[in-house]
Amino acid sequence: MRVVRISEYVTPSPGGKEVHVHELTRSQARRGRSVCLMYRVGENAGWPFPAKRVLSSTGFWRRLPNGLVSTCFLAAILAEIVRERRAIDLAHFHGDYREAVLAGAVRLLGIPSLLTLHGRLSPRVLKRAGLAYHLPSHVIAVSPAIVAQLETVGLPRRKMTIQSSGIDPTLFFPARKVPGPPPFRLIVGSALIELKDHPTLFEAVRLLQIGGLDVRIEVAGAGPERPRLEGLAPSGTRFHGQLERPFLAALMRHCHLAVLSSIDTRDSGEGTPTFLMEAMACGLPFVATASGGIPPLAARSRAGLVVEQRRPDELAAAVQEVLLDRALYGARRRAALAFARSVQWDRVSRRLDCLMESLVSADNRHR
Repeated sequence: MRVVRISEYVTPSPGGKEVHVHELTRSQARRGRSVCLMYRVGENAGWPFPAKRVLSSTGFWRRLPNGLVSTCFLAAILAEIVRERRAIDLAHFHGDYREAVLAGAVRLLGIPSLLTLHGRLSPRVLKRAGLAYHLPSHVIAVSPAIVAQLETVGLPRRKMTIQSSGIDPTLFFPARKVPGPPPFRLIVGSALIELKDHPTLFEAVRLLQIGGLDVRIEVAGAGPERPRLEGLAPSGTRFHGQLERPFLAALMRHCHLAVLSSIDTRDSGEGTPTFLMEAMACGLPFVATASGGIPPLAARSRAGLVVEQRRPDELAAAVQEVLLDRALYGARRRAALAFARSVQWDRVSRRLDCLMESLVSADNRHR
């Protein structure tokens, strides 16, 4: 089976989708699958699989609006697929409604298509262009919340699969012993953007510090909000920038708790955060807000507490509860490690291999 995978952004661009695309492709390549990754922004630095940059991420293209550049990128991808169509068994897109439309176009060439959706869908897009999500052969949603959105536009449940990202156990594993406080160290690993609502987390930590708890934040990630956030950060906060995967894992092993204060914006929201799953693999319980796939992740893993969005008082209370109740902390830590073993990348990619093979087989039967 020959697969072409399309994602406009790939690592080291910040974000869980970019990590997902890289790690899934690497896992499949390790087991001998033929997968070629096509992208526009990122860096092919010794990847163990074939990859091709389509369009440039510099010069002329940087002067155009992002939406127009994305459309041009997908048009160029379609041209590549048309040219190589006899050597492609399946096209796997990662994105949103634009990629859904292109996935439909690819099907007209006789190539089955798969679309992975990584975050909450825009209600405006669903209302105006919801039928676009019917065009791929099949849709993968990283959380049940995305499936519920797609059902509102009539997409049959049989055309959808729920599958979150995975974990690389060679990188993300627990420390031999839990770091001893004080101070308690919290870690947040995400892009520094509005969606992640770092100010609420910072205010929660400030409340804990005022109450006498010695707690610090380790902030891993890059993004346009950094200058503003540096001015809002509570005492003891450290900004690490965008870390390579081994360094992020090492930082996690020196922390006590993972935190995420994401919100639902008008046009986007969380999927199932890769950061929280990787933190669990390092033995960290988590406290996070009720956004996207976070509540189902907490229920499945039993490793996290969920609070309302934009409520620093509730976030502070939940963090304090987990940190100071040693029995609760130990139970959440054991649950985190047990859950992480069930979502290692090897298992996840094998499940997706089976789905891809079934799509290709079904397409061959109908020719």
